[in-house]
Amino acid sequence: MLTVCRNAKVCFDEGVMWYHHPRAAKMQSVIASGRLGQIRRVTSAFSFPWQSTVKPEDEYRLRAEEGGGSLMDLGWYCIGASLWVFGSLPESVLGRQTPAAPEADESFSGWLHFSEHQEAFFDCSRAMTSRRWIEIAGTEGSLVCDDFTRPWKEDKCRFWVHDAQGNAEVVESATDNQETCMIENFSRRVLSGEIDPEQGKRALQTQRVVESLQLSARDRQPVDLQS
Repeated sequence: MLTVCRNAKVCFDEGVMWYHHPRAAKMQSVIASGRLGQIRRVTSAFSFPWQSTVKPEDEYRLRAEEGGGSLMDLGWYCIGASLWVFGSLPESVLGRQTPAAPEADESFSGWLHFSEHQEAFFDCSRAMTSRRWIEIAGTEGSLVCDDFTRPWKEDKCRFWVHDAQGNAEVVESATDNQETCMIENFSRRVLSGEIDPEQGKRALQTQRVVESLQLSARDRQPVDLQS
């Protein structure tokens, strides 16, 4: 898909909305400022329960043969967020699927090893209450957002920064609809006529990590991404 877009000189976007919200830019500025020190760990969770009326035969996201499962649908956001923070592929990954069966995973947990001092953990599920939080922990402080994939309330966009003594500061951002932000950003790229040679890089890396985690869960052993 990326190759076709590149050859045709058209824009590509993976369609993950939260990257485009003003809050994401403010979170990145905190990370880049060095206020958290050296980033050591990213921990995230994304889950929500399916309605009991939903049947696998009626919902493609519940069918393994059509790319379904909590990892592909929900874990994608946690993995992408970890790559967004560290800016690189992990060296190796380890995944665990629940239930451990050929069917689409109901829940999934994963570990991403980036370096000796950098790692990420996540869990995703369709069998737990709604959760969508992330913690970015460094040597000097941490950043916590309890609704990073979508604000619980569109008119209340914020996150917290904790220092080494546990003092917390609420950081508020501009309020906006993240779908609108994504479409406006994409439209600006199209109208500018400028094609970023790096477009789609994070999407491709995220998919590579997803597939490596699936392989790890199947074989019950770590998968090396550097080979």
